[in-house]
Amino acid sequence: MLKGWHDRVLHVGVALVASLAAMFGAVACSNVSRYVQGPQPVAARPAPEWTLKGPDALVEAFNTWPTLTFAATVVAVEPGTPPALGFKLHLKDISPVSWGASDVTITVSAWTAARPLTRSGTRVTVALTNGNGRELMVLDGNGLLFHGFTGEMFPGEGESGPLLFATTHEPSYYQAVQGRDLCGQTWVHSRMSVVSDLASTTLSPGERARIRGSHNGNTWIWLVASSDSSFLDESDCPGEYPPAVFFVVARETRAAEGADDFKGLKKITK
Repeated sequence: MLKGWHDRVLHVGVALVASLAAMFGAVACSNVSRYVQGPQPVAARPAPEWTLKGPDALVEAFNTWPTLTFAATVVAVEPGTPPALGFKLHLKDISPVSWGASDVTITVSAWTAARPLTRSGTRVTVALTNGNGRELMVLDGNGLLFHGFTGEMFPGEGESGPLLFATTHEPSYYQAVQGRDLCGQTWVHSRMSVVSDLASTTLSPGERARIRGSHNGNTWIWLVASSDSSFLDESDCPGEYPPAVFFVVARETRAAEGADDFKGLKKITK
């Protein structure tokens, strides 16, 4: 009799364990499926980075000063190579001369194809900001040539050049990562609105597009090579995890007067 009772208890226990395993497995699959279905989005690439090769004093200022501005003459713009792509901007005749720099090279790792269209001999200004947001701008006589930004929030109106980026908080995909202190985290990557004075659109993270917009009295085609906006959804550990945004924009060609170009917007599918 005791043996029969023991067998019934064992059978019930096994059934309960199996039921619980199935239930938790279903919950886990439900939670995991939202960010593992389909191919990994292209926005899974890192945010852009930039470095300078030149005299030690200028390198230190480039990496640590809150703001830095200097003028130079373009020698060449060299397309980057995989996987970081972007470009190398070779410069000479650095001003002010107190830097003692006859030539420098700025390397931009954009993790996608992107470079400013300029010519050898063009005089440009390099403007850099370091802080909660890190920003690199290259300008010539017509204004902005290249704009890279990475930080917690997009620059506001009047601070971002001809294109204004904003987070829509419309989820594009979820990404599971292992954060600081080996904490499991889920980040939400959102779609973004991009607006110029001539066009507007909504882009998914990593989506490329060409947008018409005026700048300094001329109308240009601007390449949005990459952008992303993400915030923490879930974390196994407490702590402050600020949102993260970035974009990479390059000026391409002057738009023809009256050109429509799909009402000012052309998304790039390849």
